[in-house]
Amino acid sequence: MARPLSILGGILLSFSPPAEATAQYSIIPEPSRTELKQKTAKTLQLLSDQEAPSLETDAYRLTVTPQGAHLASGGREGRIYGLATLRQLRDQLAGQPEGIPCGIITDKPRYPWRGLMVDPARHFIPTADLKKFVDMMAYYKFNKLQIHLTDDQGWRLPVPGYPKLKSISSKRKESMRNGIPHEGMYTKQELKELVAYCAARGIEAIPEIDVPGHNQALAAAYPEFFCFPNPDTKVKTDEGVTLHLICPHKPEVWKFYAAVFKELKDIFPSGIVHLGGDEAPTELWEKCPLCRKARTKAGMKDEQEQMRAFFAKTTVLLAKNGQTPQFWYEGNAGIYHPGETVYAWRQD
Repeated sequence: MARPLSILGGILLSFSPPAEATAQYSIIPEPSRTELKQKTAKTLQLLSDQEAPSLETDAYRLTVTPQGAHLASGGREGRIYGLATLRQLRDQLAGQPEGIPCGIITDKPRYPWRGLMVDPARHFIPTADLKKFVDMMAYYKFNKLQIHLTDDQGWRLPVPGYPKLKSISSKRKESMRNGIPHEGMYTKQELKELVAYCAARGIEAIPEIDVPGHNQALAAAYPEFFCFPNPDTKVKTDEGVTLHLICPHKPEVWKFYAAVFKELKDIFPSGIVHLGGDEAPTELWEKCPLCRKARTKAGMKDEQEQMRAFFAKTTVLLAKNGQTPQFWYEGNAGIYHPGETVYAWRQD
């Protein structure tokens, strides 16, 4: 009897029931409300796409039927998010051709700010690759992209009248001692096209220009902007915090940043400019004759009060273009002003 039993066991083990549709949707982030129905959909052709005044502008309702899908949205944002959900469901259906459940998905964002940051300053990223990143953001319904354009290791924003940003600041000898030269500078047109690409997908592009620190790349091209100009300064090739803070009491510095902010206004419709503001050791401000003179004249007790005054002056300069600043939070609330937005980034 041993042989018949083993054959029977093999038959039983190899038997599997017919495939059934997975009784749930695979959607990220999870929708606000999902009502599943008994029937199964094996096609997700969009049968109707209509505006629904009863829904909020960023809300949508996607109805999945055996014949296809119907989308209703309260406005442009809601439609973008509804189509993103439909793309995810189509990917789910491609992986389970037996079908997905019919149902009704009603959704709107839980949080108004859903952002990511990309850093092409330290390692240049071509706009074709940035657009792929934007596509993935849209797929998962992110709506804010912060683009870190300047740092010690590279400057990627073109500014009219300052050609050495491209010829010097956008290039470095190597990266982390690998011996491989690295460079890259966007054109104004490339950035405008990227911003438009983001906007078409419901994403606001927000530029970041680091001040007063994270500026060794700028110091390599324009050492005269700094407290103690050193013409031998090179674009930084490795990690770490530097002492290269722009001098806040040189008129040419403010002329330069007026040009920078104007260029940002021309490229980025967002009214926000992230100014960094982090990791800015003030040792050289303490020693700088111009900074010392300014502190004495204004009755400032230390360099932190000078930092607060610097942020105030950049805020005024931005306001002329209808822009507002944001900062990385450095744990010292005294350098910020009421109403300013700061990003927590340190564990301490």
